[in-house]
Amino acid sequence: MTDRSRVLARAPGTSTAAPDVDSSQQPLKLCALISLSSTLVARQSRMSSLLLFTALMLAASLPAVADRYKDCSQLVNLDRTIRGCTRVIKRGKRESRKYRAIASSTRGNAYREKGKHDQAIKDYTNAIRINPRYANAYYNRGLAYSYKGDNDKEIADYTQAIKLNPRLVEAYNNRGSAYEKKGQYDRAIADYN
Repeated sequence: MTDRSRVLARAPGTSTAAPDVDSSQQPLKLCALISLSSTLVARQSRMSSLLLFTALMLAASLPAVADRYKDCSQLVNLDRTIRGCTRVIKRGKRESRKYRAIASSTRGNAYREKGKHDQAIKDYTNAIRINPRYANAYYNRGLAYSYKGDNDKEIADYTQAIKLNPRLVEAYNNRGSAYEKKGQYDRAIADYN
């Protein structure tokens, strides 16, 4: 197993057996990992976040990543991430729906990290419009609603993310937390279990 395979195999949301894809899809895989990782960074301990960040930075330095995606997929400078993802989104139909949805969600993550939750929600909503089956966009939008204190919308988005990806453990945990905030302890316990 190559070093790159080990990094991808250990990243959350990836399988240990990576499917064969052509090199043009490698930037998408990296953007998807980074999108998920920045979501996890918001909820994980500092040490886990640091380890995940380091692994993704190593993956980001791989030569398989096309230049047109590198700014959108980097995590060091949020403004650069926003500019890079905006360029991908503006390419419109020259990019696949999947790439545009991931770029929109990744840009939303950068806005969320900057505390611009309304702009993040707009980007997640755009990602969902582009690809309604993109579970991570619902999950990420749920996080943004959580930061705004809108428990009902947060629960709705986590529920949709779970419907689309029942193995998205973080969505169960966060929905349980939202139910707990609302005093719905039976539902919270069910999600925690």
